Amino acid sequence: MKHKGNNRKSINQYILIAVAVSALICFLAIAVARPCFDQVNAAVNLWVTGIQTEGLTDIAKAIDFFDTKVLLILTLPLAGVLLWKGHTDKAGLLAGAMGIDALLLEASKTLIASPRPLNSILVDVDNSFPSGHVTSIIVFGGMLTYLAWQNRKTISKLCAAAIGPLAAIVAFDRLYLNAHWLSDVLAAPFLALFIIAVTILIVPLLLHWIKMGKNPLKSSAKRDSHPKKPTLYGRAITRKPQNSTAVTTDA
Repeated sequence: MKHKGNNRKSINQYILIAVAVSALICFLAIAVARPCFDQVNAAVNLWVTGIQTEGLTDIAKAIDFFDTKVLLILTLPLAGVLLWKGHTDKAGLLAGAMGIDALLLEASKTLIASPRPLNSILVDVDNSFPSGHVTSIIVFGGMLTYLAWQNRKTISKLCAAAIGPLAAIVAFDRLYLNAHWLSDVLAAPFLALFIIAVTILIVPLLLHWIKMGKNPLKSSAKRDSHPKKPTLYGRAITRKPQNSTAVTTDA
């Protein structure tokens, strides 16, 4: 049974590695091919401008509230509750995923440096590619789904079913507000999948190393707690005479 469990774990790791590599390749491909999206980006931007109304804009601004910073703030109490209940690994996975999400988004926006549409309804000071809103909502919802799946599969199914529509709503919301180009939104899910897969692969290992690092001599202390068998030389010294009553004296 243990052998089957190890095989299943290895298969899951290979799947996660395949997902991470594939998602990263797709994300980088869209990033490199951004000039090819110029006409489509402009067409979508112009089309969205034609359907904007005051009422829809108010709704869109309300949906836009849940950005990366807000989701990071929500992560802190959730991770705290998990820690309080003794689920250190789950708290580390959720916090680690959102931390990696924030770092990679900042790095991507800085390195690619794609400007936002000039007709954006909102005032965003950072760069456009990729969409941080879409990436973060998928990472946040995806990690909650993964954590729920470990204990309650019914809840995880509900979470998984909600991620797709929620991500689609957020993606359309960012396009409607002219805050992003279509290419920004298309690249976001691939970056999110990469973050989720890498988090599940790496964070448990890091947590394990941290636990071992708190007491690196723990394993050796356990070995030292068991008395070692005396050596042949030691037995020769401490061994009692076989015949304790036999005493020889020389006159």
